Amino acid sequence: MHKILETKEKVELLEALLDSNVDALLAYWDNDKTCRFANNAYLDWFNRTKEEMIGITMKELLGPLYSSNLPYIENALKGETQEFEREIDDPKGGRSRHSLATYIPHIIDGKVQGMIVHVADVTQMKLLEEQMKDTIKKTEFLANHDALTELPNRLQLEVRMQKAFEQAKKNRCLLSVITLDMDKFKSVNDTFGHHEGDLLLKEIARRLKEVIGEHDSATRIGGDEFVLLLTKVNSFSNMEKRIQHLIKVLHTTYRCQNGTIINPTFSLGIAVYPHDGQNPEELLIHSDHALYTVKRKNGQGYHYYSERNLS
Repeated sequence: MHKILETKEKVELLEALLDSNVDALLAYWDNDKTCRFANNAYLDWFNRTKEEMIGITMKELLGPLYSSNLPYIENALKGETQEFEREIDDPKGGRSRHSLATYIPHIIDGKVQGMIVHVADVTQMKLLEEQMKDTIKKTEFLANHDALTELPNRLQLEVRMQKAFEQAKKNRCLLSVITLDMDKFKSVNDTFGHHEGDLLLKEIARRLKEVIGEHDSATRIGGDEFVLLLTKVNSFSNMEKRIQHLIKVLHTTYRCQNGTIINPTFSLGIAVYPHDGQNPEELLIHSDHALYTVKRKNGQGYHYYSERNLS
């Protein structure tokens, strides 16, 4: 005949079963918000012994977290099951941990006696979510930016050109599309190696970022070729000043890693809306044509697609 367990034995067996669950934190809190039971996982999470845990109040245990948890506690003691996420500092000094807490009212004869607390450690899941978000963010960035210089790429150029063109048309102001590259850039790669060439391209990108305005745009479209969009230009004289400043910054000496000084020069082709094109595609094509006009003259200079008076 099977032995019928006494109440004490049943309680001990139940506690043993609950303590064997290492994945879930389980505890019982009475109406006074005082702990009456906590399994081993719960004790470990809060770095407490069983003697320290039994009789402790929620306010004492949770400390600064208590006020944010209080609405859930009070609703549970009113008979309403609560489920919420929270972040808890590690009492052992490690990384903070994320949990999914469930407060389940313990009701006898219609009266709430206390609540059962179930806490799942979802820290790893949160870390995976953060890593996934970071990966997605990096992937989206690389899809729209040049990997070396981190400037917008050709795909983004099309989007930005269309937006800049629409704004220039609406505001009746000039839009300058500048295609530029460094003269004799190949000699840098041939003389100092591709690593030095890459460093120089990154420096060129940095200089472009330095001179463009808040609403302007700089794009690397391949090799040492870049495209600038100068927006909100009110006059040709203003545009000319900006281009002169751009050239001055670009022509600043550059020191290679081995200490060699390079004096870079650049060729620029410029197309201006509305004089040199009635859509983004025309402007880009015409700025490219203007660039090659400079190249045919051995570079180091700039040329407008149309030499008419733009003032």
